[in-house]
Amino acid sequence: MFHAAIMLANQYNIRIHNESITSNVIQVNNDENGHASLNLLCQYITTQRPNIVGIVGPDSSTTARFISPFASHVNLPLVSYAATNIDLADRQLYPTFYRTVPSDLLLARAIIHLFKQFKWKTCTMIFEKSDYGYGGLRILSENYHNNITIKAQLLFDGDKFHADLKQTLETSRSRIVLLWADEQQTTNIIKRAFEERLISTRYIAFGVFPPDMLKSNEFKKNLEGLLAIIPFGGDSGSSDHQSLNYNQTLLNAALATSQNSQNEHGIECHLGNESNISSFAMFTFDATWTLIQALYKTSLDGKSSPSPWFLSSSYCFNSSLENATKYHEYLKATQFLGISGPIEFSKNVSNDRVGGAYYVLENLQYKNKEQLRFVQVMKWHDEVKVENENWQSIIQQQIIWPNGSEEIPKDYPQIQGIIF
Repeated sequence: MFHAAIMLANQYNIRIHNESITSNVIQVNNDENGHASLNLLCQYITTQRPNIVGIVGPDSSTTARFISPFASHVNLPLVSYAATNIDLADRQLYPTFYRTVPSDLLLARAIIHLFKQFKWKTCTMIFEKSDYGYGGLRILSENYHNNITIKAQLLFDGDKFHADLKQTLETSRSRIVLLWADEQQTTNIIKRAFEERLISTRYIAFGVFPPDMLKSNEFKKNLEGLLAIIPFGGDSGSSDHQSLNYNQTLLNAALATSQNSQNEHGIECHLGNESNISSFAMFTFDATWTLIQALYKTSLDGKSSPSPWFLSSSYCFNSSLENATKYHEYLKATQFLGISGPIEFSKNVSNDRVGGAYYVLENLQYKNKEQLRFVQVMKWHDEVKVENENWQSIIQQQIIWPNGSEEIPKDYPQIQGIIF
């Protein structure tokens, strides 16, 4: 979707200094130290010396924490489609950081509303060792300690736990296991739980990303009932739920532009159909389109204010985006209907996206007792003026719990009616 946005801008003849907008992708490894990603960016700036006017990404909060201060130092706007840690909302520390994905503060709020609806007040929390994982723990512990009690917590570091998983789960006074980890780490955590024979009807596994393990037959019979909550954009695909306000015309144009096409690097950009596009792909398009919209408006002011241009230096920290005052003003005032929903940024203490926070609860269940798949069962929309906004059930879709029951389980362990 990144390349699709660039190609669409060129199709619309949006130009900078009378030149077409071009792009490049810097591959970073999120498993490496954030300094490695910053070093790659510096190498690109000092060797390629292109007219850089913005950065789309990165896809992790940890990497964003390293790159965002540098971007601010050289006056470059950075719009992330996946970095959700709440610390990045600090405009004093990260003045040129924006994001089209909702922050973890909204995710935590959605989780709290869901727990309240299920009458759950406790959980065991397993979180990954990253800014994302620590941030989730801090939000729930500090902002929502009156709503939920974390009975036990366990840190997962790539391939190992910092305490005994079995002992932690078995001694915890909560059946609800909340996994605050990305998709890959969630998958690793559940695999470890399976290996230790801890996947059972005794626990309700609740993750913030669906694990990518459905192709493995050995897991299928054990994972029914797993819950996952994910952000989403575009068409909700459900007639019973309030339709999302998104730009279908812009989405159609992006899809049409990508058909049988290549970008300036010869990379195939065919997107397929709308149903194949993930929410994060939509956030990526809108992040790119945010920069393009601001550049376009700046170019219209070209007579009174020159377009921004990047002054590159052999020492990357001496580089700077010049003539960018108007450009940054337009970024702060961004307001358009994107393919993931309305795009607008806070005018107060952060550059976070306001509105447009939608989450879906997915439930792993069998289709015709043969095919295991994630089914959307509930949806939630952030309503700023409604503090008690509930999750809405999707018609004809019901949660199937690990024991095959359709009744909401208790969050505390029981044996034959005895409460621990």
